[in-house]
Amino acid sequence: MPSGDRTRFHVRLRPPTVPAPPEELDPCDEGPYDHTVLTMIGCSDLAATDAAAEAGGFGAPWHFDVSYDLSAFLEDLDRLLTAFHDRTPYALDLYPQGVERTLTFTFPAPDLVAVHCASRTDWVPSPATEHHPYDRLHSQLTTLARTFATALETAGSRTAAHPPFPAWRAGHFAPTPVTLVHPDDLPRVLAARAPARHHRVGTTGAASLDDLYDAVRRTLPLDPPLHGHSRSWDALDDSLFGGLHADDDRAPLITFTDLSALPPLELRFVHHEFTSLATSLANPAHTRGRPTHVQFLIGRTDA
Repeated sequence: MPSGDRTRFHVRLRPPTVPAPPEELDPCDEGPYDHTVLTMIGCSDLAATDAAAEAGGFGAPWHFDVSYDLSAFLEDLDRLLTAFHDRTPYALDLYPQGVERTLTFTFPAPDLVAVHCASRTDWVPSPATEHHPYDRLHSQLTTLARTFATALETAGSRTAAHPPFPAWRAGHFAPTPVTLVHPDDLPRVLAARAPARHHRVGTTGAASLDDLYDAVRRTLPLDPPLHGHSRSWDALDDSLFGGLHADDDRAPLITFTDLSALPPLELRFVHHEFTSLATSLANPAHTRGRPTHVQFLIGRTDA
């Protein structure tokens, strides 16, 4: 594991040299699992090997283990890489006891990343903010993603076959299917992603799931169409799947202009529903070998 400056921000993984004992691996037989659970299981499997993690920054090396501390960082790594792709601010919470700090990444210039550390323990970061070259820090994070995904295979972890890990092993780091973006940043992010097909759903002022449901039904391709006044999210999911799958565009981008008025609990439901829909559409087994890689951008002032 290269050391470099252990007092500047970094997170690294030394991969295992041998597989984990089979009896210590999670069977992964109670899925489906979301990204957070997959990283937790994967890190638990790696902890049964000789893998090791190292992290530090803001004036000091950190105590950082594989099973818990690294897992907390990796839970957010896909969203952090999306923030790097779009150059939008992102706050990553390292919640494990003893670490307990929040890292906020901002992009004051195209070739620069500012990383601010806020500690929730007696430890005081010094300095509290570091500046890193964009390319160097982005490369460090993508190297961590690829090393982790490869380490899962070496360990024999059954999580290795689950998205996004095969893509990470191949060096592909696409934006997450569902991204929250400040409404003012939507035009810039949209231009950066340059979609072939863009669906704009007007949701400014939408304050409930019913409001969002009606906006989707008015705007997006549905197959079969939805009629009547009843609102079923299961039916909407099936209809959206059919409509997007039938469309010629294999990589549509859908933006919701502003869902700031939607309560946080309902936003979490929407995030889960759209993530599940995007995952199903991208699965060749669910689409007769004709996957669609849809992305959702959600305008949100607290993003």
